[in-house]
Amino acid sequence: MICLNRLSVYINSIKVKGSSCRLFERCSLESRSILYSSYSTGGKSNVVVNKGVLLKLSKTDRQHLYSSSPSVSSHKSKIPIEHAKRKFDNEENEQDEEEEEEEEDDAHSSNSNQYKSYDKSWYELDGFEKLDVIPSGIISLDYRLGIGGIPKNHIIELCGESSSGKSTFALHLIAQLQAADPTATCLFIDTENSFSSGWASTLGVDQSRVFISQPKYAEQVIDIVSKSLKQQFFGVVVIDSLAGLIPREQLDSTNIESVQYKWLDEALQQLSHLVRQSNCSLVITNQLRNSFKTHQPKNNNESGNNNNSNDKYTDIKLELKKDRYLFDKQERIDGSKTLVEIKKNSLEIHSKLQSKRLLGRFTPFFDIKFDNGISNNDELVKLAELLNIITTSNTVKNKKDLALENSIKKSLGMH
Repeated sequence: MICLNRLSVYINSIKVKGSSCRLFERCSLESRSILYSSYSTGGKSNVVVNKGVLLKLSKTDRQHLYSSSPSVSSHKSKIPIEHAKRKFDNEENEQDEEEEEEEEDDAHSSNSNQYKSYDKSWYELDGFEKLDVIPSGIISLDYRLGIGGIPKNHIIELCGESSSGKSTFALHLIAQLQAADPTATCLFIDTENSFSSGWASTLGVDQSRVFISQPKYAEQVIDIVSKSLKQQFFGVVVIDSLAGLIPREQLDSTNIESVQYKWLDEALQQLSHLVRQSNCSLVITNQLRNSFKTHQPKNNNESGNNNNSNDKYTDIKLELKKDRYLFDKQERIDGSKTLVEIKKNSLEIHSKLQSKRLLGRFTPFFDIKFDNGISNNDELVKLAELLNIITTSNTVKNKKDLALENSIKKSLGMH
């Protein structure tokens, strides 16, 4: 690089067609240095330029050079500047085309290597998408779903009225994953501040492998869940509940419903995209309330957010209904029976069961015992009677019978 003072003196001494230093002023500093060190002037308005010098300049600076000094010519061929311009531009275009062809060849070869390992099995669709599931511990529910449990990489919605067992069943799914995978960790987002560590332990949850979060705003929930799904931190993520999420904007807005609906649709769309490659089950609980609209039937229930946008992004929707209370020998309430109704199941097409009619109209259910959590012993007895499997009901009601459970699964074709 030459001295700037010398360059300015040299520029000021050059006249190109009556305009002072017009050629150098429109070029970059680097191009000025190249021109200064390579140019030789032949008179007041002629500049002889070597071909190598032109090739060193950028395309923009060459355009400036052409427009500023029409009498510039090539040092070797002495051809007019218009011909030189076309020549150098054509050479540059040919060089760009060669680079594009090389990039296309590289991309083609990388694609070939990427799909080379599939060989003939690339066109065999059998087992193309293998669903990884978490057994729910409720045999009749796994059978009704057709896939053997709660799927990973999908969104599952648990809806129901207050105290119907939504949070309890979500914690039960966490315990089921921990029992199947000793290294699995889970995330429980409590938006209603109702989490009980004692009840979680009763349900069999290992709290040393569960992270609890109680965010203030809905935006914090989406941020936490998005990062968790991207980095594949957890096997199960529970949002309890959807109706408890309050966006910050909603607190200052006069049109509350429009803000909530718009936010909910955008958030679920984002999460549904991220969960596909997360190796995680995203479980969302949602409150059902009685409708206060006068034109609606008295017992009509609707979701707590009054919007069906979540149905577009959930793959499985389960509605939990409290059937009745359970009593002990002293006629004291010691639990409740909860029915599970499948409202939506978009993954039923992946079922490999030969028959789905073995249970007839049997409705999946489970018992919530206040002293020992969720129990499916009564369900095993009912299924054994329905499938004509001999068992001792008193023994099963008091203790879980693994042999009976395996026999029922075998009869249903779930093995």
